[in-house]
Amino acid sequence: MALTAINFDKLLVDKFLRVTGLSKSTSELKFIFDQIKDGNIENTEDKQYVTGVGGVNLAALKRNKAAKVSFNNAYLVMSAMAVQTGSAVEVASVENKFTVPMIDLKVVDSVTTAALSATPIASSLKYIYKANKDGTQGEKYTLAATTASATEFTLTGTAITLPTGIFAAGDRFIASYSTEKTVGKKISNNANVVSEDVYLIVEAICRDACNTNIMYYTKIVFSNASVDGNFNINVGDSPEPHAFSAESMLDPCSSSGSLWDWYIVE
Repeated sequence: MALTAINFDKLLVDKFLRVTGLSKSTSELKFIFDQIKDGNIENTEDKQYVTGVGGVNLAALKRNKAAKVSFNNAYLVMSAMAVQTGSAVEVASVENKFTVPMIDLKVVDSVTTAALSATPIASSLKYIYKANKDGTQGEKYTLAATTASATEFTLTGTAITLPTGIFAAGDRFIASYSTEKTVGKKISNNANVVSEDVYLIVEAICRDACNTNIMYYTKIVFSNASVDGNFNINVGDSPEPHAFSAESMLDPCSSSGSLWDWYIVE
């Protein structure tokens, strides 16, 4: 059935199919949400009353219209989190090494030797601890300059020579240090960088009110969406969704004055 023959006055909003954010500066793709659990488009308008004798309302002056889109996505989308924090996703490489903290809790190789998970950055490993049975730190031992002793250990690469006469087979040690990584990605929430504004496209599936078997693919476009930098990263018994919201801003470079446009087209 052609769209021209359909009455669009009554529609049921089924779900948000996908939300895509584009850079307002370059039009490059910034993020895609495609597992949206629930969503909301909030439209507001302020009303100021003009009152007369006895406080009777004589007129209502309407102003300051606003629109806000918010939703929860089943998956955590790191590229979107980069927009929420205002920081680009940084990629590690040989030329751009990440300094990453390490906490090792490992069984010793023998009564005299142990191995770290990675090579420490110089001077980042100063102590090791003999682990208690419950995994907490016990006695502390210091890195020696040359030779291990009853109170000191030595390090060569990732190999540790343990303090003498301290560890037995099956014992564990704890080590805290930093290492360099050349493969990986990073997002930083910098205090002096704020969330971005994007061109936001909400793709929504609607159903015909008279025949719910008929579905319409629609698009709600926010041409100037100010992404909210307030968001939570929640951990619980079940995976928590990624919450995202953005407020529509009037585009000063556009003459339309539109907060959003809802397209239902072939």
